[in-house]
Amino acid sequence: MNDLVTPIDRNPTHAFCAGIVYLIVSCVLFMPARYLFPSVRFAFRNALIRILKPSLADPVYLCDILLADILTSCAKIFHELIGIIVLFVRSLVPPKIQISTDQSATYVRSGMWDFDVFETLLFLEPFITSMPYLIRFRQCINQLLNSSPGSVDAAKHKANAIKYLSALPVIFLARFQKIVMLDLFDGSLDAESHHVFLFCLWIVAAAFNSLYSFYWDLVFDWGMGHCGGHNIASWLAFVFPELSPESSAPGNTQSPPTPAGSAANA
Repeated sequence: MNDLVTPIDRNPTHAFCAGIVYLIVSCVLFMPARYLFPSVRFAFRNALIRILKPSLADPVYLCDILLADILTSCAKIFHELIGIIVLFVRSLVPPKIQISTDQSATYVRSGMWDFDVFETLLFLEPFITSMPYLIRFRQCINQLLNSSPGSVDAAKHKANAIKYLSALPVIFLARFQKIVMLDLFDGSLDAESHHVFLFCLWIVAAAFNSLYSFYWDLVFDWGMGHCGGHNIASWLAFVFPELSPESSAPGNTQSPPTPAGSAANA
């Protein structure tokens, strides 16, 4: 574990500079002054507040869906942002230097920061990384509740929610693997078998999430579901019968339009 933490102690300036940049950008975005494109900044702030509200009754707007989709692409950045914040604060507070010696090496530990920072990041990372996917999942459930039961739109919202929910096992299994790797470094005999088991689970979860997301984007987002005269959009009809070609044909009952307009497939 020491090799994973010690390099952080050697370059506190990096975290300090990155923290200053994030702090300046945040102040510019959220400052109440009416200059530097106030209408754009206020619209972004209001959209951010709307998507963070855990409400299933509020309408879901197209701009909120687009913003949440953008945040899913930035999920890794949020995890790194938490690390930057912790290390930025750490760079402002002089650590208490201690010299620790074991049988294999002599190394420098920086008081409480050495393990506490690492364990805090280890705990927070999967939750912070999962937030954008949970936001999109909540939006899908919100749209599902506002759709007519048994309609094509309701089935699409359920299928879309699965896409974002399937990202969570990938994120948490990746974190569990790192925890097991730390036990492996500490000499645990069972850690290697646990790591292989978690890795296999992660491969299955990642494969399902990647293939399902690619299928959804290809068929429903990009409208490329027809291949060689075959409608591959009907594959989901085994789980959601409402998505069968017969149910999607013109003349069948559709749910009323949602505030997101044509964003039901986003």
